[in-house]
Amino acid sequence: MQFAMSCQAYVRALRVFRSSSCLMGRHLPVALGKPREFSDDLAPLPPPPGSVGGPTFQVTKKTLPDSNTAPREGSALRNDVAQQASKNDTPRDTPAKGHTLTAKDFSTEALKTLGIGGLDEQMEGLFRRVFASRMVPPGVATRMGVPHVKGVLMYGPPGTGKTLVARQIGRLLAGNREPQVVNGPELLQRWVGQSEANIRTLFEAAENEHAREGDNAQLHVIIFDEIDALCKARGRDQGGPGVGDSVVNQLLTKMDGVESAPNVLVIGLTNRKDLLDPALLRPGRFEVQMEIGLPDSSGRHQILTIHTRKMAENDMLAEDVDLRALADMTRNYSGAELAGLVRAAASHAYHRLLNPTGHDAPETHGKHGRGLGLGRVELRREDFENSLAEITPALGGGSGGGGGPSAFRRWFPHGMLPLGPQFDSFVATCRGLVAQARVGSAGNPMLTALLEGPPGAGKTALAATIAAESEFPFARVVCAADSMVASSPAERCAALQQAFDDATASPLSCLVIDNLERILGFSRVGPVYSNEVLQTLLLLLRRPPPKGRRLLVIGTTSSADVMQALEVSSAFNVTLHVAPLRRLEDKALVLQETAGFSPEEALDAARLLPGEVPIKHLLCTLEMAAAAEKFSSGFQEQTLENGSPDSKGIRVSVHGLKSYLQSLHSLKSPLPEPAYLANSVAVGGQG
Repeated sequence: MQFAMSCQAYVRALRVFRSSSCLMGRHLPVALGKPREFSDDLAPLPPPPGSVGGPTFQVTKKTLPDSNTAPREGSALRNDVAQQASKNDTPRDTPAKGHTLTAKDFSTEALKTLGIGGLDEQMEGLFRRVFASRMVPPGVATRMGVPHVKGVLMYGPPGTGKTLVARQIGRLLAGNREPQVVNGPELLQRWVGQSEANIRTLFEAAENEHAREGDNAQLHVIIFDEIDALCKARGRDQGGPGVGDSVVNQLLTKMDGVESAPNVLVIGLTNRKDLLDPALLRPGRFEVQMEIGLPDSSGRHQILTIHTRKMAENDMLAEDVDLRALADMTRNYSGAELAGLVRAAASHAYHRLLNPTGHDAPETHGKHGRGLGLGRVELRREDFENSLAEITPALGGGSGGGGGPSAFRRWFPHGMLPLGPQFDSFVATCRGLVAQARVGSAGNPMLTALLEGPPGAGKTALAATIAAESEFPFARVVCAADSMVASSPAERCAALQQAFDDATASPLSCLVIDNLERILGFSRVGPVYSNEVLQTLLLLLRRPPPKGRRLLVIGTTSSADVMQALEVSSAFNVTLHVAPLRRLEDKALVLQETAGFSPEEALDAARLLPGEVPIKHLLCTLEMAAAAEKFSSGFQEQTLENGSPDSKGIRVSVHGLKSYLQSLHSLKSPLPEPAYLANSVAVGGQG
């Protein structure tokens, strides 16, 4: 009994000894008593056969944490990141073996197997700048004395595949080791110093391995997604705690500090390169900056091939599907939008399978529906064509993105109205601007034109028509009535900045800025305008687009004198005057084209019109006269779904128009201004 009590006292003393804070060494003794197999507890082991004496105790070798490097409880990085770093820390006795890369790993076909398409040029530059030095033996790079590139910044519009490219390239470089993918906002913590500690934890595994292995250390890839949320320019947040500035400082020292590890490659991903701190963009940090932009026709074909590969392998892609033709039809589609297009097309195929009609009736022994009573699942050309209306590009046409030339139809419901030689000459001038912008030049990649004239002259419709006819990959109308209603000056500045950024993301773009005085918030009572919006507009009009991009900007205004006083007119390369209808022949021609009058009837009716008639007011007058005539005749007005008149013309007789004009004259009322025909194209000549 006394011996057992002594043993228990010894165990208690040993436990106190293990947990004592005054323990000087980092390791406990390997064994106490007679050597046996190691055990994790201190339970007495049975004595070996034939032994004499008391029980034998065994203590497992334990390593105490280093107080200088071990993170405190509840701090440091998130558990998943910490576990990843611990997982990647390779022991000394089993050195990591990197993946041997060759140039073939970055060929077009090899990248397709990784799901990367449309980035041949970018991958070639990335291979030369980043990967080539890591493919040679470590001693060669050491003798040259040229350090490896430590940072790559990938930027571009959303949905272009930046995260996919970074993850797959990281896997290629790191071999079997998964790259650490960190979302920028996740590193920010509320406790003082924790955000900086999270940055240090990310680099800890690479630094430890480099300390052990030296030049033979395996590469560690760290990917910062949405890095703009983490590394904004320092000094902007004057009233905040300054955590963002400290995080930027910590990342700078880890990437290019005195003791930075060379076996780390940091890849940053962002949609807003302009928000990043400039110090991050210099050589030694994010030295290689690669734009992941919208794919061209060849790139779209590669992406569509990747997303339809399994369909083709399983004979589920119809013969009438031409991916090259589909690539030509999907201008300005990003990689994510092309993937969505394929999914939408597949949904049409599923719907046809589940709701068969006619020749699509189920085949009990169909190749892909055997035993289910279902027909064959097959994607056809019509499925992709129907999906084009559902999946529209964010950087496409119209006033809010998406669509094509049809998206501009709202601006000119009657189409282009021919109004004689003078009008044709004016339109030819505008089309010449489009041709000049298409060809472009290295010294003048941006061309700007200002259309000015009285309200209702058709400036917006003419600008929208030119944009639609240009067939540029990107064409958009920025209208204050669509996106800037009750918005603050700061919001209007942001909207203008976003419109220009979207336009310069495409190699060839046309941007129409409608009603400049409304965007500037101008009012003649005062006068009042927003100087902040004015300065933003002037800077954007004078800022050249990035290299290889061409941009045509068309502005419209009904206050030419105001634009001249605010120096907006001088920011445009050319100013064109859009006049109202003045000549009798021009008015008669509009009446012939829209109301179907004979030349004699048109001239007779045109004489009843005032001297100067904006096309907008004239078309509304015809609409009101037609409505009055039909109402008096007991007929219901025939309208389209959107409330606009029949596209075949405005049905009104000469007598009905004369009666309506006479009623206006008797009431001493001017010609009415239209509600929905606010923009129809017409340019009159000088009287």
